[in-house]
Amino acid sequence: PLNEVLTELLYASRVGMMTMKLTPNCQRCGSAVCAVERFADVPTQAYCEGCRYQNSFDCLSKIKVVFIFDRDVFYVLAESFACQPSEASMAANKVFAMVPATFSGSGFRYSMGCGGDKMLRPALPAGKYRMHCPVARTDNYLVIEREAAAVDDPICLPLHVSDVVCRKPNDARKTLVATHGKLHMDVFTN
Repeated sequence: PLNEVLTELLYASRVGMMTMKLTPNCQRCGSAVCAVERFADVPTQAYCEGCRYQNSFDCLSKIKVVFIFDRDVFYVLAESFACQPSEASMAANKVFAMVPATFSGSGFRYSMGCGGDKMLRPALPAGKYRMHCPVARTDNYLVIEREAAAVDDPICLPLHVSDVVCRKPNDARKTLVATHGKLHMDVFTN
């Protein structure tokens, strides 16, 4: 029942287990362009950092209400939660990789353009890509400087999640740079 669920979500927000946010979503890629707590703070226009699209927000149907678990509550409830992006977001994604939570310091390798049966996708084309995880609260960029050539060896990019977590809304976004798009991304969930 919708009313019961909404009542529980609002109560959880009131007692501090969750935070209610209004998130105007990009009309091109579906990513939230910002998250605010009051309708008065919703911008009429906002630039999407992910797909570089200028959005206009002139009606409530373009704004989603999101309930975010307090980080401590979230990790108690779901140690290995796997996030599933929306269809609109997936349509704009170049790569989607789930990273299970670990506490052992071990990492995971995700390969692009390197061949083999464990490759996520062909080499990334030159460009700027947003790397985002709403669970770990990472939000950063990957810049591929040029197209990969057949003779290029894969580039190993170590990525420690703790280095790219955005602790505050206005934290500077970090940018990883790779010469070309044949990559081994070694992700450490430290």
